[in-house]
Amino acid sequence: ALQHFQLGMGYGNEYPSDKVQPNGIWLEQETSFYYRYHVALSDELNSRTLIRWRKSGVDRDSDFLEGYNITDAQTGFQVRVLDYSFWQTKNYSYSFEQSLLWNINHALEFNAGISFDYKKLQKAYDVNFGPSLPVDSVVNYPYPTKPDGSSVPNNKIHLSEKSGFALFKYHLDSDSDALNQWLHFGLRFDNQTNYGSHNLLRLAYVANWEKQSFKIQYGEAFEAPPPRLLYGGWQGAGSDPSLKPQRGETLELSYDLSSNGFDWRVSAYRMEYMDVFLSIAGGAVNSGEGVVNGLDLTVSKTFFPDVIQQVKWTSAFSYIDSKSRDNTSSVWQQVGDMAPRTWSNILDFSFSNQWSGSLQHAWVDDKPTVATNPIAQVDGYSLFNMSLIYQPDVVDWNLSLSVYNLLDEVYAHPGIRQANAGNEPGYFNNNGEWIGSQGFYSSLLPQPGREFLLSFNWFY
Repeated sequence: ALQHFQLGMGYGNEYPSDKVQPNGIWLEQETSFYYRYHVALSDELNSRTLIRWRKSGVDRDSDFLEGYNITDAQTGFQVRVLDYSFWQTKNYSYSFEQSLLWNINHALEFNAGISFDYKKLQKAYDVNFGPSLPVDSVVNYPYPTKPDGSSVPNNKIHLSEKSGFALFKYHLDSDSDALNQWLHFGLRFDNQTNYGSHNLLRLAYVANWEKQSFKIQYGEAFEAPPPRLLYGGWQGAGSDPSLKPQRGETLELSYDLSSNGFDWRVSAYRMEYMDVFLSIAGGAVNSGEGVVNGLDLTVSKTFFPDVIQQVKWTSAFSYIDSKSRDNTSSVWQQVGDMAPRTWSNILDFSFSNQWSGSLQHAWVDDKPTVATNPIAQVDGYSLFNMSLIYQPDVVDWNLSLSVYNLLDEVYAHPGIRQANAGNEPGYFNNNGEWIGSQGFYSSLLPQPGREFLLSFNWFY
């Protein structure tokens, strides 16, 4: 199969407008060609093969208009200037994956696989800047040429990644036909050019008994830093080629019960992670360690009232406590930009064979922000969405109407990364100097008001 994707977008409210022009264009492209083959080698043995070539990056038409202050050599005052630039990256990869699923007998299942990846990645962006000119004097700006080849020497890195895994699933014998139990045991091996080898473990126990089920699982993981954090820094966000992978361990317990028409699920988990990477102004760091404790509770029930065919109600509550500390401190800090509590309710209606609908409500708690955000907390909010679907007896099309933010709630999310711009209005001081945003990333991201979406879907 041959696939091509292109995502073209502006910058929205990610950056404050006195730093970056939001109507710029950032074009991300990906082209891939792959061959996928699945074959049953026998009644017990199945094989899956994937071979893929992929090209991805940022197109040379991506542009950036930036404004900032410099000191005038003659007056000593700050002068507002702007510059315009084109940005580009090109990355290539080749992949091979092979896995086998073997049902050895009624009690034992074995799944194993290997993968090889070769990647040719760009380090820094190819950037062509125009001149920095005072805002008041710009009439016909001398635009730069678009990047062609890389202007940065030694700007490619060649990586090879090899991995293999083995997963065993074993059915435990039981004296009761109503009780089914499984043990899961998995190992994974990864080797990467820059970071060496990692060995990972996964364990699980699952039991089903009549209308109840229980699961406990433990897993280890690691994540290599992306090229953006290794090499793609600019003055708004840094990078560091010496970053190490971040690592994590997770333990989760869950319990399910069906009783009196209600379906219940409760899940508790704890995740410990180390060497977490974080982009900061002028660099990037493995910031330290963190702990996440969470609890999820879900309940659902289906009703059959006289006036309509069916109503299904689903309610979910989540609690999360996430803390971290850096390598130089013994004090744990709350992780920002994460709501400690959320609650959602969904009503799905079936009015008839042709008409159905849904009403959704979501409540999100106040969010403490990251330490670099001048706004210490972003207020919580409550949203309603609804949809209505008409599905005729002819099943190859339907018509739907969706309304998002039904009550036109005014709310915002925290800004991304450092979110350090602040929310004080900019102004010119007595010397004519612009005093504006404190940093490159907006502290608040206002969200859309009420939206309507009418869709016609044709299935063929």
